[in-house]
Amino acid sequence: MNFWKLTGLGLLLILLIAGWVLYDRYRAYLAPNVPGQLDDPYVEIPTGSTFEEVLALLSDRGLIVDTTSFRTVAKRLQYARPNMRAGRFQIQPGWNNLKLVRHLRGGPQATVPLVLTTERLPEEVARKVSRFIEPDSADFMALFTDEAYLQQIGYRQETLLSLFIPNTYDFYWNTSVQDFMERMQQEHERFWGKDNRRDKAAARKLSLAEVYTLASIVEKETGLSDDEGLTLIVAGGSKGFAELAARDGVGMNAEGVLGYAMPGARKIVLATSIAETSITIDGVRVVVDSGYARLPRFEPGSGVTRLETV
Repeated sequence: MNFWKLTGLGLLLILLIAGWVLYDRYRAYLAPNVPGQLDDPYVEIPTGSTFEEVLALLSDRGLIVDTTSFRTVAKRLQYARPNMRAGRFQIQPGWNNLKLVRHLRGGPQATVPLVLTTERLPEEVARKVSRFIEPDSADFMALFTDEAYLQQIGYRQETLLSLFIPNTYDFYWNTSVQDFMERMQQEHERFWGKDNRRDKAAARKLSLAEVYTLASIVEKETGLSDDEGLTLIVAGGSKGFAELAARDGVGMNAEGVLGYAMPGARKIVLATSIAETSITIDGVRVVVDSGYARLPRFEPGSGVTRLETV
């Protein structure tokens, strides 16, 4: 075999090796590795996850086809770390590994719309919020019942619920419990800072917690939203509350009002003998009957009926 043949074969071999290397790089970096159709394009990476856990999560969710090429690109781009970036991310169908790794490493997170509506107890808030963001309800309840923390932010367990203004909020999925509470304080200040609401409540001699409680009762009894109830009560005080009670013949009954007492709080009901047989209130343990009653008595001399204590 002459020199030129050997040279030609050598060049051909080099070209084949170079072509294979380039194709392997292309396939790893630029070839699509996310399926063209996704049932759910969102992935939540928990706080403290390792690279292997993230890789398994992407594979199990069907978000990547080839784990080997993803691992290669992740390591070369220094995405693979002992403590991976947490959060909720939206994955686009047909992405290659380069786009996917860059997005997971430094791209924007997808927010979660967190809806607070008619929760009446702190544990209900904890259960609701834990459905939307990463911490579980036990994490929230630990902070909700921490008296030192509540005192630090200016609340008690009996008034904590007034911190959570009903609305829809956008949160990052991996928001911590402390960050959630800081956001709620900011939203609370923003709400009460509008339209002189804080001054109007003070002029009506109502605390913010009292306004919130009244608005919650209004929502329960009339069907108005908490926000509508808050606005009307702040604007009209007790008069606004009375207007709501009279609207469309809707009354504020004792069961509805007492339903907002905090668990463990003492509830004292003063009622007539007729009411004693018609009111159903949870948690009643003791009934004190004075032995007196106001009964109608007809006066023949005057021809009128009056109430007499007997």
